[in-house]
Amino acid sequence: MFQKFTKIVFFLLVILGCNFTAISQITFSDNFDSYTAGSFLCVSSTKWKTWDNKPGTATDTKIVSDKSASGANAIKIASTNATGGPTDILLPFGNRYDSGLFKIEWKMNVATGKAGYFNIQGNNNPGVLWTLNGYLRENGTFEISNSANVLLFTTQYPKNEWFTFGLEINLTSNNWKVLINNECQGAFKNTNKFVASLNLYPADATNEFYCDDFVYTYDPVAPLVQSDVALDNIIWNNIRFTETEDNFIFRVTNIGLDDLIDLEVEAKIGNSTLPIDLTGIELSLIHI
Repeated sequence: MFQKFTKIVFFLLVILGCNFTAISQITFSDNFDSYTAGSFLCVSSTKWKTWDNKPGTATDTKIVSDKSASGANAIKIASTNATGGPTDILLPFGNRYDSGLFKIEWKMNVATGKAGYFNIQGNNNPGVLWTLNGYLRENGTFEISNSANVLLFTTQYPKNEWFTFGLEINLTSNNWKVLINNECQGAFKNTNKFVASLNLYPADATNEFYCDDFVYTYDPVAPLVQSDVALDNIIWNNIRFTETEDNFIFRVTNIGLDDLIDLEVEAKIGNSTLPIDLTGIELSLIHI
């Protein structure tokens, strides 16, 4: 199920926010190769559900074999409706988590001229809370917004090829790391931090994307990170004439154990990259 979003193009990459942590327990994986091509996903699997809990109907999706990242099968999420749907599937996480360390990743393939959408639900009952919205735009821009559809993060994704998208979420410290092809793109803080399920939904007639190789893991104890930061509260009016000046505001939160003295941030505006060096800030678990 889809939430409408007003686009604001802005991206800040916190270089220091790309530390990685290990997770001890794999709770789920699925590459669809144990299912029969042409069968309904939510009929074939006891884990996947439809939004309306009606497997084998229009809100379900079928296993496909025309394109896959590994093995023979994958799933395709597509719509011919201007308002999206009817496909509307859920991958429940087994519980509603708001602490610990949660990681999810899967492979996607979005063809040239096509787009995609997904969200993370924050309640075991879908439709109560959209914790996160992910928009794969036709031009290769990847946007992530919160439950109020405020833009949190922007990066780029490859078109017309398989790539791995991942989220490493320290729910305890509310630090969300974004990974593309296993490379950290940056991190942000979210307005709320409940995670309960992944929703795949084609938001409009431009949406057509393949998915494969889903894995999520959960550890109830989030390890402490020696040096780490998160970025949020970006304020910037991007509606400006060329060669005019403007200011933007952002907040950096120290979520690691070490005090931060120097920090490097990159702002990417269009095709331009603006380095921002913060020196002598002495940030100790507070905001600047």
